[in-house]
Amino acid sequence: MLTTTASSTPEILDRINPTIVHITLIILAASFVYCLVFSLPLTPFFNYTDQLFGMSGGQQILEGHVLYKDFWDFIFPGTHVFYGAAFAIFGTKYWIASATIILIGAVTFWLTLIISKRVIDGPMYLLPAISYLFFGYRWFGLDGYHRMFSPIFILITIWILLNGTKLRNCVLAGIACAMAAFFTQQRGVFALAAALLFIILDSKISREEVVSLIGRLSAACLAFLVTILCLCGYFIYQAGLADFFYWTIVYPAKYNAYAPMNNPGVYLQDWEKTLALPSVSGKFAILPVFLYTVIVPLANLVAAGLFLFKRNAGSTKWRKPLVCLIFGISLLFSSTGPSPSRLFQIAAPSLIVLFWLIDYFVRSASVKKMISYAVIVSLLVLGFVQAIRIQTHWDDNIWKTPTGDLVILDTPGVKPYNLLSKILSPGDYYYDPIGTNLVFPLQLRNPTRFFQIWDTEITRPEMVAEAVEDLRRNPPKYIVWYDKLSKPAEERVPGDHLAPLYEFLITNYEPFGEPYDEDMGTRLWRRKDVHDPL
Repeated sequence: MLTTTASSTPEILDRINPTIVHITLIILAASFVYCLVFSLPLTPFFNYTDQLFGMSGGQQILEGHVLYKDFWDFIFPGTHVFYGAAFAIFGTKYWIASATIILIGAVTFWLTLIISKRVIDGPMYLLPAISYLFFGYRWFGLDGYHRMFSPIFILITIWILLNGTKLRNCVLAGIACAMAAFFTQQRGVFALAAALLFIILDSKISREEVVSLIGRLSAACLAFLVTILCLCGYFIYQAGLADFFYWTIVYPAKYNAYAPMNNPGVYLQDWEKTLALPSVSGKFAILPVFLYTVIVPLANLVAAGLFLFKRNAGSTKWRKPLVCLIFGISLLFSSTGPSPSRLFQIAAPSLIVLFWLIDYFVRSASVKKMISYAVIVSLLVLGFVQAIRIQTHWDDNIWKTPTGDLVILDTPGVKPYNLLSKILSPGDYYYDPIGTNLVFPLQLRNPTRFFQIWDTEITRPEMVAEAVEDLRRNPPKYIVWYDKLSKPAEERVPGDHLAPLYEFLITNYEPFGEPYDEDMGTRLWRRKDVHDPL
């Protein structure tokens, strides 16, 4: 009886309406992400990530400041526009970022699910979406910045091309790629290149005329260009074409590789950090790191070889996995740094390729079902355990801010949060050269045009000079400073242009309080004419 019941379970699951399965899984996915970003019932966790740059930028746009002119960035303006619109509707509240992460997770899950269903037969089509969300989101996905928005529109592009490469679909694909570029410019460009390559290969499979192919390629490119100009036209007009082009195209192309996280070395650095994590959940993080940095790229390589050597077995059957493969490989090249988090963000098409490969090589239908249901149950349990641990195993405190109550973890790194809440008021100037992440939750003001100043070539000498000029004009009471940046000019390596900023600091500021953070290398500095008590 037990054997009969167990063996009948897959058959029962097979008979469930796919729509019901999809709706149930999307609800579970959204609930899972909710538990990652909200402390039950409604208090958001404060996440010290790059999304805070987008939120600050969105608020500045809402206040009438001009991006690329009044304040600096080198990405296209999509994230700033999104948060500016959200703040205009709901007010400047931090919970908007948490809700955005839930929305991104649910939409990405749904798009991956419906694309995978078109590519993979049988229950294994459920695995890419479930793996993406429940196998890594806890570590890599909790960031409502541009890098998590752009993959949504790339998945939309894949869905459009799965429905054919007629003229209308080529135009829609170009528009979707432009939307991806509006958030992350290089990803949109690489997605367009992938779309064009697929259109060419698809025309060869269907043996269409060259004239028709050229027309469809031209339509996709024109749609991309027109959409980008429409989306960015306001910012080009306000900042000027020269400044817009320099900061969003020339500057990142020349200097982005000098950022600490934008070089091939981060691949091994992140492996070292992961292996050094002491907790049980930290040790478990090795699995998603291995998946996204080793297994997923290898799956693309194997699938590419399979297509090259086996495609004549029936060319049309390769069409659907081919579009995911082309986009998966293209997105790998679009990443400015091969860290697990960056590779995770763009992994959905490659995960579809991975499970398509498994489905291709495993011939037995019963074995496929067994693998599928075992993985589904395991990952659902994993997600449930992760959600419970986050809600019950963390030592946290409530941090009261002008943007709402936030939950912060009880670690050395949060020491300045409550301190700054006491000694600064909304509207005060506050400066942190590495990242002005506390500006938004405390509703402070960055006295400079730049949200990050690095001790590498990514920060140009003119940027440092402008930052010092801004600090002299708008001197903040407090500056966060890092011991590693405290060097006289003669000790700085080539590419480190921060000597004028350090000279300004030691001339006008003095250390305030004890060092904090895990490495005890971070300290608050107070302007010498300010006498606030600790």
